Parts: sequence; structure tokens; C-alpha cells
Amino acid sequence: MAMQVCWLQRMFLSRLKRSRARCLYVLLAVTSAAYLAVARTPGSNWECQPEAVLHHRLLGPLDAGDPFVISEIRRKYLFPAPGPSLISKDVIKRMTAGENNNLYSFKFYDRVVTELFISNNITGEYFIEAGALDGVYASNTLKLEFLQQWTGLLVEPDPDMFELLLNTKRNSQAIRACISPHSYPYKALLRTLSPEKSPHDSAISYKSMTSLFSGESDDRTFNGFPTYRDVICFPMSSILLAAQVSHVTLFSLDVEDAERKILETFPFESVKVDVWFVEHRTRDDVTGALTTAYDPEFVKWFEARNYSLYDFHLSNVPDYVFVYNNSRFRNIRRKATQA
Repeated sequence: MAMQVCWLQRMFLSRLKRSRARCLYVLLAVTSAAYLAVARTPGSNWECQPEAVLHHRLLGPLDAGDPFVISEIRRKYLFPAPGPSLISKDVIKRMTAGENNNLYSFKFYDRVVTELFISNNITGEYFIEAGALDGVYASNTLKLEFLQQWTGLLVEPDPDMFELLLNTKRNSQAIRACISPHSYPYKALLRTLSPEKSPHDSAISYKSMTSLFSGESDDRTFNGFPTYRDVICFPMSSILLAAQVSHVTLFSLDVEDAERKILETFPFESVKVDVWFVEHRTRDDVTGALTTAYDPEFVKWFEARNYSLYDFHLSNVPDYVFVYNNSRFRNIRRKATQA
């Protein structure tokens, strides 16, 4: 009898252990499934996930309008206007009278800014400046912000320049990222140049040649010291959605030869841009080398999207100004004086 009781006790304990193991297995399976569902569902509470998981998922690749992409831009990369601005009249004077004044592109765009906007007292508008550097050096939008009460979005992927940009306290949002030449976010290699020893402005002038490293041939001669770092790039449509922008009065695009691919993914059908400033070079059909020649095909590309060439300036990098044909600026005639 005692042996039967012991046997029954062992059977009961064995079944109890198996039952508990099954319950634990089911619980783990349900928990794992729930975690995966949260991780994959748009609109989920992504903040509870580790940064490494978030970054890996961001490079999906995901569609430009994916809610997760927009949420991550706002959470980690898009910075509000810090204010109050440290920009003063003295800063404006130094910008227009200093080293910037020897930059042909800056002189050209500065004249057009005055011609189109300042002379016509256009105030309170919105701009985007891609390639913002420190927010002062060779800026095409600084005078509009300070003199005409404009605001906007400053795009700068270089971490060193972005820190200076925030310290300048421009009255505009800023995003620490580059613009993707694709229709999805991706990680790129950013090449920056710096001198060994140099004054502040000269050091920034080297940074103005920062570009995405594509491996394609580049016929320019660089005397600086190159460094490479990983950066995140977002499609312009993602950035515009994150910043909640659907109308841009001036878009200044200086992205060191990535402009054509960026423009090809721009949401022209949903976002109106009145005026484009674009630095653009093209490649020779035979040699593939970058050239500084006027590009009629580039102009035709804009004309097909209802823009007209307002002005063109040939320098080390050709400068184009396009005006939307249905905008209020379409009837303004450029002055004969060239920069």
C-alpha cells in the first residue's frame, strides 16, 4: 500500500512539472509574439525599444511616409528653433563684407535674394537651406531670417557643423541629417575636409565641400585632410512630413553633386516651392568627369515641372535660380548687373 502511495505521488509531481513547463512555454511564446507585433506595427510605442533596434529598423528600407520614419525624425533628428537668436547686424555685416564676399556663388545668390525678396519687402515666409554649415558662413537665408522675419529649416549632416549651427541659435528648425537621393532612408558615408591649422572661416570653407562619398570619380583637387563618418539620410518627403511643411518660398540646395537624384525624388505634386537655388554640375558623356558647363537638360527638367530659369551664374560650381510659373515672383525681372 505504501509503495502505491509513493508511486501516485511521483506521478502527480511529474505531471505537475510538465504542466508548469507547458504553461511557461505558452507564456513565452505569447510574449514573443506580442513583442514582434509591437515592433512591426506602424504607430506602435517605439520609444520602449532599444536604440540599436530602432536604428536597424529605420534602415528597413522603409517607405518615405512610414509613420515610424516620421516619428524617428521628430524624436531624434529634428531640432526646434532654439531662440533667442544670436544673430545681429554685426554678424550680417561680417557675413557680407568678409570672406563670404569673395565667394562668387554667395555674391550671386545674395544679389538674387535682395532682388526677389528684400527689394519687394517679402516678409514672414518659409525657407529650406540644405548645406547650412554653421548657419552663418555663405548662408543664402540668414538675411531673410534677420531682416525679413522669415523662418525655416536648416539641413546639415556634419556633426561638427551642426553643433555650431545650434550654438548660433538661428530662428529656424534644424535637422541633423543629409537628404537621401533615394525614396527611403539609408546610411551613407560622409566625406568631410579640414585643414591642419586654419582660422575659423577657412576651416568652415573646407567643410563647405562636404559630400556623400559615392565612389564615383571626382575631378576636383582637395588640399584638405579627408575624414569619413556614417550619417543617416532621409528622403525630402519624409523631412517635409516631419516638419509639417507643404509650401516653401525658397529652397536653397547645395549638396555637392547629389542634387539631381534628390530632386528626382522630391514630392512636387504635394509640396509647392516658389523659388529654387541649385548648385549643379553635370558629367561629361564621354569621360564621365564632372564639368562646370551650363546644363540645358537640367533646365528642361525644371521647365517640365512648370518652372522657368530666372538666372544662371557660371563659377566653379554653376548656380541656377528657378521660379515657379504660377508663383507671385514669376513677373519679377532680374537686373542686368551680374554678380
